[in-house]
Amino acid sequence: MKNNPTDILNPEEQHWTKVITSVHHSRFLNLKEIWAYKDLIALFVNRDMAANYKQTILGPLWHFINPLLTTILFVIIFHYVAKVPTNGTPPLLFYLSGIVFWNLFTGVLNQSSNVFTTNAAIFGKVYFPRLTAPIASVITEMVKFCFQLVILLICFGVFVAFFGFRPEVHLTLLLLPVFALMIAMFAFGLGCVFASVSTKYKDISMLLGFFTGLFMYATPIIYPISRIPESKQWIWMLNPLAPIMELFRLSFLGAGNVTMSQFGQGIVVILIVFFGGLYLFHLSEKNFVDTI
Repeated sequence: MKNNPTDILNPEEQHWTKVITSVHHSRFLNLKEIWAYKDLIALFVNRDMAANYKQTILGPLWHFINPLLTTILFVIIFHYVAKVPTNGTPPLLFYLSGIVFWNLFTGVLNQSSNVFTTNAAIFGKVYFPRLTAPIASVITEMVKFCFQLVILLICFGVFVAFFGFRPEVHLTLLLLPVFALMIAMFAFGLGCVFASVSTKYKDISMLLGFFTGLFMYATPIIYPISRIPESKQWIWMLNPLAPIMELFRLSFLGAGNVTMSQFGQGIVVILIVFFGGLYLFHLSEKNFVDTI
């Protein structure tokens, strides 16, 4: 049966199942739409996980090998050579605890900041919520974090069972998922800022590696915050990663110097960066194809 010509001439009278328009939603975080594309996010996660160690012999074992090798290097350089104290905790546990969280931060930051360039071919061909790509990157890095956390727990158990290490574990250790989520949100927000600005100014992406290296020394990863004079510790605590790291080490290893007010201040900064990054991402995703 042929269509009635008048139906074709009057498309506004048709009952369409999907309408694509050039009008951009004013909401920069449409959770309902993102949830509708959850299957696509899962595909992106599978793609990223498979691409990370494609054509490698050890494959996912690198999730465990990388932090261990880095930790051993840090123990040799900073503990035995530079003589940096670790607040009475085993150096291997001290550095490994910092590296596990730092890897989560840098992984999310790097993946989020490159989301436009790595997915430009897909973004330019078909519509889907652009936030699904960086969200998939966050999930991928969180999976890696869980693998590396297992290594940390195994090393902790070895020191408790065989080396007589008896730390005073605090109940705040139950906030471990919150610590990981806060770090991922902060890195995600910063990544969105870098991704949004670098679509027009490529120089910004060149500075990302320098920024990451500098930021590591501003975060108590290789040294405890107690090494900073008390009169200047508040400057370090402006970095929202600092109170998270100190509170985690206090909860897990029984050694740390942080107050809950400093932790709360860090959460406020993280939320500002997170939502600010989302808003910039929302503004730039409309026109990035023309500028990238």
